[in-house]
Amino acid sequence: MPDLPQATPSSNAPSSSDDGELRCPACDYDLRALAGDRCPECGLLIDRQSLSISQIPWTHRQTMGRFRAFRRTVWLTIRRPKQIAADVSMPVSLTDAKRFQRVVLWLAFVPLVAIGLWGFVSIEQIDLSVHGIDPIIPNRSFAKLVARVPSNQTLGWVLELIGLAIAGVCLWLCLKAITGVGSYFFHPRNLSISRQNRAIALSYYACAPLAWTPVSVAVFAALTWFSLSNWADTLQEYHIGFLLGGLLFIVVAIQLVAWWRCSLVLLKRTTRCSGARVTALGVSLPFMWIFCAVLALGVLPLAYVFVCVVVLSLR
Repeated sequence: MPDLPQATPSSNAPSSSDDGELRCPACDYDLRALAGDRCPECGLLIDRQSLSISQIPWTHRQTMGRFRAFRRTVWLTIRRPKQIAADVSMPVSLTDAKRFQRVVLWLAFVPLVAIGLWGFVSIEQIDLSVHGIDPIIPNRSFAKLVARVPSNQTLGWVLELIGLAIAGVCLWLCLKAITGVGSYFFHPRNLSISRQNRAIALSYYACAPLAWTPVSVAVFAALTWFSLSNWADTLQEYHIGFLLGGLLFIVVAIQLVAWWRCSLVLLKRTTRCSGARVTALGVSLPFMWIFCAVLALGVLPLAYVFVCVVVLSLR
């Protein structure tokens, strides 16, 4: 997970060098000694009142409540990322940004794990039936269930359960990597270190669209359940399944496009970089997501499968 490139602030401090720092949004000039209402460097008209109040609702969660602040921050980031980027002219808390990212990660992680466990349990029930074990054992402990497993398969079950836990870790690493990899573009060398730090902190808010993952997972679960049920046997019911599939595609596409757009807008507004840098991020960001997903969800699980094969071959 990328962190601040050079002068890293402490975990509980704003990413600027001074709590009272106030910067010009256009040229990053220090406005603390400004007597008038115009920036002496670029001539921009300065509104001190608007520049001194954070536009990010998440930073005001102590007064408005965590749920309301989070919901409003997600909505604001998706609709008006420019307002989020406006905080680059004032101290930005890296801790707040990472806490927001962590909440988004949990909102994406929990439903994905739930749908994964649902699929795993469904497959295991089929496997138990094949081996002559009743998959539904009421009023019996898990230990009794394991005791009914043939002794020559116990090691395989243990490795399978460990693999399940490793899969969850890999999913968490994947989500954390793809929500932070874009921040590598947020520290062009022509900016001051303090502005680089503020821009990187704000880049973590770009992952806000992932907070809608529970909706995507719910639609996917409905589509899966409908497809596996005995209902889909008439033309009308096939149409319902088609509509669910289309809805799933639309929801996921909106999430990805909104996430991609928020990243570009935040980069442009916080770093005042050239169009070439914005284009580079826009082109490379999907490939970086795919690379992180392949590494975390492909290479690492395959490495564990290789270890399992070696262990089982030594029996």
